[in-house]
Amino acid sequence: MIPKNRSGFVRILEATVACIMIILVFSYLIMSQNFNYNSSLEFIGYNALYSAHIEESDFENISSLYKKIELPSNVGYGFEIYKNGELIYSNSEEGVVVERNFVFENNSSVNFYKLRLILWWR
Repeated sequence: MIPKNRSGFVRILEATVACIMIILVFSYLIMSQNFNYNSSLEFIGYNALYSAHIEESDFENISSLYKKIELPSNVGYGFEIYKNGELIYSNSEEGVVVERNFVFENNSSVNFYKLRLILWWR
């Protein structure tokens, strides 16, 4: 004899198996995403470089660059500074590189600076 409430038990079992399969499919889809944390560092770096008002005197006084470039506390950073194509300062480690070029014109000369901001997660 087949119990009458067997069809209810089968429905509950089917629903449970379906829920487990859905959870496994969505877990796989989430875990297979390629999260690129370096792109967020690039965004943070470009935002910091282009929002800072940097003057030519800041390249001579490195501590003022550290004050003007505001980054979150969980991001470490260093600089490479080039003046007219020559490296004049470097304290960087390996990380994501974001650069910005500057041109300053004086009465007698034009100076080209390249500021490379190197970022890493702390």
